Amino acid sequence: MISIKNLTKSYSNGVVSLDGVSLDIPKGSVTGLIGTNGAGKSTLLRILSGILREDEGEITIDGEQIFENSHVKNKISFISDEGYLLNNFTLETMAELYASMRPNFSYETFNRLCESMKLDPKRRISTYSKGMKRQGEVILALSPGTEYLFFDETFDGLDPIARENARRMIAETVSDNNTTVILSSHNLSEIESICDSIALIDRGHLIFKKSV
Repeated sequence: MISIKNLTKSYSNGVVSLDGVSLDIPKGSVTGLIGTNGAGKSTLLRILSGILREDEGEITIDGEQIFENSHVKNKISFISDEGYLLNNFTLETMAELYASMRPNFSYETFNRLCESMKLDPKRRISTYSKGMKRQGEVILALSPGTEYLFFDETFDGLDPIARENARRMIAETVSDNNTTVILSSHNLSEIESICDSIALIDRGHLIFKKSV
């Protein structure tokens, strides 16, 4: 379970990104994090992933603090809104890099998802389209079998086929493994079809959380 209580985060330029956010996300659920660009969605996901540290408040996963906690971080896969695939690598060599850091990385899952998405893992990533790169990132995130998956604007700008492929991969993983998923977007229609609930953030404040 994810527990967020009175979470606050500001940056050195004085911008308050999150201001007193409180939210509980049950295990095995899919939550859509909705808000305009700059609302605080990315900051929240980066704190949840242990990349940033909160200024005030408390945030825990399964009762444990996240920042500088490798035990909790091993439960998490995070896809940021900025692509992280290395263009000179193939997806196969990216998988090897990922596996070196993720002890539970499953090549069986990786190969199955590549085949399902008709994505050639031996092809250089620089030759992939934007949609193919995003699908590759999702495949790498799902292959370690982590308990928590955080996706930041993952479907943004994808064509309908690539978007549906990514959604299907995520939905199947949740169904099979009881995975907890948070997907952020500024477009509700892109993610509502696979979400259990929607949380709206505006200017760093949680406005509401409702069941879909």
